[in-house]
Amino acid sequence: MFVILLNYLENFKAEVNLKTIRNLTILVISIILLTAVLILNLEAEEQFENFEDAVWWSIVTATTVGYGDKFPVTFRGRIIAVILMMLGIGTFGAITAEFANLFIQLKRRKELGEVQANYKNHLIICGWCKAAQEVIEQALNEE
Repeated sequence: MFVILLNYLENFKAEVNLKTIRNLTILVISIILLTAVLILNLEAEEQFENFEDAVWWSIVTATTVGYGDKFPVTFRGRIIAVILMMLGIGTFGAITAEFANLFIQLKRRKELGEVQANYKNHLIICGWCKAAQEVIEQALNEE
């Protein structure tokens, strides 16, 4: 089972568009850090005491978890929160869609026979007719 999983992940690695993944990761990190800086400067110190609190709030809000331990109380802070929610949903949706696309493309390529096979001791017969059945029977009877 472990070998099958490793083989699948090896095929998956070949399909990954690293540029897209890198760009989406940079976008998410930028959004998190930018909104953390904005919320830290707009909100009172009682709500967001330090940068770590602001980053925590940004991550929780962007992923739509919303624990409620930290939240903006000013109008400007709430506007930033709404923008972050929309951007968070969009970017995490884009990441999810990219990975779903990778799985679909890999499945499609396997169905079309475009993925390299690493079979050993196999006999492949293309086409089917009475002669093919005789070839199979002879192959099965050999040592």
